[in-house]
Amino acid sequence: MPHQRALLYAALLAAACNIPLADMARSTGFDYQALWWVASQYLRERHSSKLPPAWSIFSIASRWPGLGRGTLSSSDGQRFPVRGHVRAARALPRYYAYGQGLTFYTHTADQYSQFGSQAIASTVRDATYVLDEVLGNETELPLLEHTTDTHGYTDLVFALFDLLGLRFSPRLRDLKDQRLCKIQGATLVIPRLSSRPAFTRSSCAATG
Repeated sequence: MPHQRALLYAALLAAACNIPLADMARSTGFDYQALWWVASQYLRERHSSKLPPAWSIFSIASRWPGLGRGTLSSSDGQRFPVRGHVRAARALPRYYAYGQGLTFYTHTADQYSQFGSQAIASTVRDATYVLDEVLGNETELPLLEHTTDTHGYTDLVFALFDLLGLRFSPRLRDLKDQRLCKIQGATLVIPRLSSRPAFTRSSCAATG
């Protein structure tokens, strides 16, 4: 058992530092096949889902400034150029000039732990994938609120979060220029807005 634990530590270090297992085996003296077996058996996605809630068992967690309770999460995408044949790669001259690239869309909890990541097409709005990891992750995080940037927001996402009993709090660009709409004849009160919002009725006609 101690030897297997040492193999696991070596495999974890190799994965964290992007060191090939063959190089780790040569530098540590471990058998490559044994190191590969431990990595393939224990370093899997279903095991990594146990890491976020495990933060709380360490004493340093209570002393880490700003460390949350796992109720708040956020997601954002990072764009990277790629070469070769990649299924999700798309041409987007604004970011990739004459090449192609893709977006890595990552979900992070307020405990500084990532609980989901996807490679998506850069031509698709981030909002399409916001709920994927909020609902589909296998962690024990008690998520109650989620935040994104403007690219992760649509009116439909607001509605879906409300139906699920969750809070959606995006950070919207140029919020002061946004216009709200309401159903004709309905009274809408928003007490938390300091200034009176501008409403437009043309886009929200009464139905039924």
